[in-house]
Amino acid sequence: MAADTTSPALYPPTIAPPDQILGVFAFLNAFVRNPLRVLPRACYEAPITIAETPRRQLVWITDPALVETVLLEEAERYPKAPEIEDRIFGPALGHGLLTAEGQAWRRQRNAAAPAFRNSELLAAVPAMAAAGEAPAPRWRTPAVRDVEHDLTDVTFDVIAATVLGGCDEPTSDLIKASVDDYLAPIAWDIAFGILELPRWLWYPRRGRQRRAAARIRTSGVADVTSGGSP
Repeated sequence: MAADTTSPALYPPTIAPPDQILGVFAFLNAFVRNPLRVLPRACYEAPITIAETPRRQLVWITDPALVETVLLEEAERYPKAPEIEDRIFGPALGHGLLTAEGQAWRRQRNAAAPAFRNSELLAAVPAMAAAGEAPAPRWRTPAVRDVEHDLTDVTFDVIAATVLGGCDEPTSDLIKASVDDYLAPIAWDIAFGILELPRWLWYPRRGRQRRAAARIRTSGVADVTSGGSP
């Protein structure tokens, strides 16, 4: 007898996409809960989906060849949206590799290049492997887990052991808690940036996020990601 592949236990969770582009308020309400919920059905069926909002045009590209064109082959013709990236990363990380464009990005990338030499990366492999193996025992225990949070912890553990030179545990815990507080409401920042809403608008946990940004700026993480840029 054929196996039942429709059993909920065997079928991964999915999202029912909206048939149409969401309006501003519906977009915001869905995005802060799960950004995937704003993708219209056409994104799963067409190589390009275009939506008009009161302030900007949104374009979703899902065709692999077109993605390669935009991100690699003709990247100069498709610059990042600096106002969105600055809104997301600027308060905590300044103006560095994550937010820079053009000559500023190339200058900082060249300054950081020695850290990405093959020998340096090979030396970091043990720390990366140890961080990646750490959550495995917890994942083997049957339970519902926040995988995104676990993988964020893994990423930070790698950074702490390599880029930050193995900082002590209290400092590591403080930085990790600050990063968690900063990222917790980040979907609001992204949604507000996409919709071009004013920066002074309040959203849940904004005060805690701003305090976390201040701690990150003085922790050394910002220096690493900004290449010394203010």
